[in-house]
Amino acid sequence: MSVFTKQRRGDVGGYRELEPKFDYLDRSARPEAAAIRRRITRWLEAYPMAHRQEWIARFTCGDDIAYASAFFELYLFTYFTRAGFRLQVAPGSEQGTVKAPDFRATRKGLAFYLEATTAHDQGTAGQRVKSWKAIVRSHIDSISNDFFFVSLEWGRDPSTQPAPARAAQSVERWLTTLEYAALRAQYAAPEFEFPTLALEIGGGNLRVLAVPKNNPRQTHGLLGAETFGLRQVNVLTAVRSALKHKSSRYGDLELPYVVAINVLANTAGDDEFVDALYGTPEVVVHADGRHRWRYGSDGGFGHLGRPRAQGVSGVLCVRDLSPWTIGQEHESRRMYLLHHPNCRTPLPVGAFSMSERWVQSGRIMSSRGRYSRGLLGIPRDWPANLR
Repeated sequence: MSVFTKQRRGDVGGYRELEPKFDYLDRSARPEAAAIRRRITRWLEAYPMAHRQEWIARFTCGDDIAYASAFFELYLFTYFTRAGFRLQVAPGSEQGTVKAPDFRATRKGLAFYLEATTAHDQGTAGQRVKSWKAIVRSHIDSISNDFFFVSLEWGRDPSTQPAPARAAQSVERWLTTLEYAALRAQYAAPEFEFPTLALEIGGGNLRVLAVPKNNPRQTHGLLGAETFGLRQVNVLTAVRSALKHKSSRYGDLELPYVVAINVLANTAGDDEFVDALYGTPEVVVHADGRHRWRYGSDGGFGHLGRPRAQGVSGVLCVRDLSPWTIGQEHESRRMYLLHHPNCRTPLPVGAFSMSERWVQSGRIMSSRGRYSRGLLGIPRDWPANLR
């Protein structure tokens, strides 16, 4: 029962837009990808045999959301197992007839249910833009040029999707105006600046950089590299939506219930998690001019007078967790447990040895826990650091 295909890998190129993330991880010959494959294989060996095939099917199916969700579940299973918990996968659903949280965790008298999910807000409009970019990329990559590769840098997303061939025609014409011999002679100089074409397309922008080839020759594909800009998600909306969806999924549970949310964005921070769950900060101005800050009533947990999601004991939040980022832990990319102040079955603060937020006497308190990578034996800057 293998996750990855057995093949001779020779492709050290980068990720291609619209390529399923698993497909890239499976085909890449980069040493970083090989290290990730080994680690996932090793982690999965500790996962209960009865549930491995279903996990592999979701991880390898070609859907990036299913891929991210499956990896997050494996990460949580490994993390809590290393933290001394015994985890039961899908407790009570062995015959597939009962809905159950992803895990039941126990350790020294403490027991709780754990449900993993991903938060994102990519709808049909985002999918259309992504598909359009892929077509633009394909048109540009098909250009024949003996002297240059090009690198694409996407900036602001377009508001409309004009004919992709126009961008390719602009790039092709521009390349014919460049002097290869002069640029190649300057290429090794430290101050060399790549020739750049700035395109405005459908209200968005794209920068095209020309890279002189070492030797003029016909090659397959014009593209050498591509970057896609920031992946921005409305964190407040995504986290609140995920919590609402999971809070009542299993009815009344006899144990504390933790919802773990992996926000698929590279721009989220713990302050946004606090605002999403405890409420957006607002200023209250009194008649005498005095003012004070408070958290609004729009948080996923609600407030004392009107609590929401009381079946949830706490929410474990992390952003952009993937096989490639598990070693890149810092203040804005670490796991936080945010306790529900008005839940029915509370968890004790400090039970998980991770960073936490909780409400005490009307104030949000915080503690700093250990980094997850230390518990999991992952070197800093993984996977570039392959110790």
